[in-house]
Amino acid sequence: LLITYGLMGFLHIGVFIYTLPIAALGLGVGIDYSLYVMSYLKEGLEHEKDPARQRAVFIERLRFVGRAVFFTGMTVTAAVTVLFLSPLRFQAMMGILLAFIMVTNMVGGAMLVPALVWRFKPRFIFGRVEG
Repeated sequence: LLITYGLMGFLHIGVFIYTLPIAALGLGVGIDYSLYVMSYLKEGLEHEKDPARQRAVFIERLRFVGRAVFFTGMTVTAAVTVLFLSPLRFQAMMGILLAFIMVTNMVGGAMLVPALVWRFKPRFIFGRVEG
């Protein structure tokens, strides 16, 4: 959300009733990517106890889910990028803003979230540590 508002400031787009839904839309899509990634990782990791096996499963699952997030994100980004061609300045600016939001959410969901999951190893994904 902060990145969105930062870009809006950089592009001199005011925060008003027409731009707030754009930021909310971007936040919602970003959360969807993160939930999808975490859910898929949880499905494979919660019963693995061996650290070496956890690493292998994590990489394997991340490779698959990362591809899915990338293709979904690029498809949505391509669709909103078309707005940039609009002769109306507001629609063109919203196209740029939405495309930027979609790309940053895709990168965050596919790279930042898995890195944080691996670093902090939450119990709801990795299960309880025995011993």
